[in-house]
Amino acid sequence: MVAEHEIRVRSYLLWESEGRPEGRDMEFWFLARAQLEVESRAPSPWRRPKLFVVPSASVSSPPRKVIASRVPTATRAAPIAATR
Repeated sequence: MVAEHEIRVRSYLLWESEGRPEGRDMEFWFLARAQLEVESRAPSPWRRPKLFVVPSASVSSPPRKVIASRVPTATRAAPIAATR
């Protein structure tokens, strides 16, 4: 079973790609549903990614800051002297 929201989004994209023709809304709806049903039956490595992904982040530890002094001295560029 495919979610109605996914069908709605896919049918809208198909409708736009065809130049927004009038009176063919049901054609795009059924085409979108058929495409999504075929995709949902595909083996798991070939399934398309979800539209909305919520990253899992730990709230207890803030991100670390990168400190410039940690860069080895040999890789830093020498200061440019004024030539005037």
